[in-house]
This record gives sequence, C-alpha cells and structure tokens, in this order.
Amino acid sequence: MIDIHTHVLFGLDDGAQTLDESIAIVQKYIENGYKGVVATPHHYNGKYLPSKKEIIESRQSILNELKNRSIDFEIYLGNEIFLDENTIHELENQEVFTLADSKYVLIEFPFLGKVNYAPSLIYQIQLSGYIPVLAHVERYQVTKEEFDFIEKIYKAGALFQINLSSLKNETSQEYEMANKLLDKDMVQLVGTDTHSPERRNPDVKKELDYLRNKMGENWYNEVVIENPQKIIHDEFIRRTELVDEIPKIKKESFWKKILRRNKNEK
Repeated sequence: MIDIHTHVLFGLDDGAQTLDESIAIVQKYIENGYKGVVATPHHYNGKYLPSKKEIIESRQSILNELKNRSIDFEIYLGNEIFLDENTIHELENQEVFTLADSKYVLIEFPFLGKVNYAPSLIYQIQLSGYIPVLAHVERYQVTKEEFDFIEKIYKAGALFQINLSSLKNETSQEYEMANKLLDKDMVQLVGTDTHSPERRNPDVKKELDYLRNKMGENWYNEVVIENPQKIIHDEFIRRTELVDEIPKIKKESFWKKILRRNKNEK
C-alpha cells in the first residue's frame, strides 16, 4: 500500500518535528502494511510555506537514516496545497509539488466557511493540465452543512480523498460524512493524514477492515491498493459521475383516476 496524504517529513509544518519522529512514523507505516508514502507537507500562504529545497532536504535526511537502518521504504514528494487565488499560478510556475511528480495535485479547503469560487477554480486547475484531489472532504464544515456544494465540487471534476481516522469514532460528524460519501460512491482515495507517531498516525488496520467489509473486495482493491499506484505511475483514475435524481412520478390508483374524472365531468 501507498499513503498519498501524510505529514511524515520533519520540521516543515504541523507534522513530524524531528528526524526521530519521522522514523517512528515510517516504522508504524511498515507495521500496518505500507510500502511507501507520498509526503504532502502543507503549502498554506501566511502559515506554512516550506520551500522545495527544504522539502527535498527533509526527505533525504529520512531516506539516509532509513538506509543506515536497512529499512526499505519509498518516500515520494508532494504538497497539500491550500486552495486560493494563487493556486493556478503556483502550479504553472512549479512552486509546489504535485503528487509524485504526476498530474495529480492534493488541495484542501478552509475548514470553516465556503470558497464560493471553488468549483470554477477546480475546473481551471484541470484546464491547466492537472487533476485536483480534494483532501479529507468529510472534515469541512461545508460538507456537513451544504452537501450540495460539495457535490458541485465533485461534478466540477475533483477526485475525493477521505481520512481513515474519520472512521474511528462512530458518533462523530466526520464518520457520518465519510460514510455518506462512500455510500454515494464519491471516494476515489483514502489517506491517513498522519501528523505524528501518536496523533492521526498510520495505525489504521481496523479502519481498512471496515472499508473492506462495507464496500467489498473489488472497491477496496481499486481505491485502497490500485489508485495510489496509479498516482505514482501518473495513470487515469476512474470516478463515478454524479447524476441528478429524476423526480419520481406518483402513480394514481385506478379508483382515484375514476373519482377525479367524475369530478371534472360534473
């Protein structure tokens, strides 16, 4: 398995802070059956703006330490990009990393509020030659309060990723929204969104089993196993198109038709 959303690189954002933390995270990944990750440090104007050089150096330090310990684990480069009016410019000028140097790009919304121009921006990202992947869709306030807006984002062409950690607490809104997205077949990718060895970590065996039981073996193999590999190899990821529901026409009973006809004839 490959995780396409993780903050395993140290010293760049609110994820791992030290090399030791990064190594501990990698060890947890291996314990849970992962062979590698796409590292996605935040790119968030005004908050987290690690340079490409800093990202490459953090990755190399981890790879060097893993080699010293004879640990085989792949780390590809990426970013989790906060969607704003600069996103297109940053992509076109290669100021940010796409996922594993593919056409796929991981983006996130603000957790509170709504970006009204987001559907248009999602479309523009595709016109620029990229495929947007919206991170942890189930966590946004707009998903919980205006699901039809999230459907507009999906219809605009975004792929959807949910966090496995959102499936831990059955009483949470995130659990409810994640299952709603799953039931509507709107999820193409899952991720751990790991931030430390303890907080939102790769210990997700129970959540993966839940997905396998709920969605079936074919879905599991496609979404959990194959789609991350397709990102690594820059291949096409299938998505189900949302179709607006056709209103059901209520059928009148035979006697209701007779009574209505008699009433009209009077």
